[in-house]
Amino acid sequence: MKGGASGFLAGRAVWASVVGAQDPQTMLRDVSVPRLQRLAEIVDEGIAQR
Repeated sequence: MKGGASGFLAGRAVWASVVGAQDPQTMLRDVSVPRLQRLAEIVDEGIAQR
């Protein structure tokens, strides 16, 4: 991966939209999970290119 990284840290970028949401469970499922899945895909793609 770029710069020798082998993973990532994820925080507010993944879950911030859930804070104060009317339905946090739905927001986690519909927004946060796909964001985290996309980050994992990016890592997988980077590892595959090594």
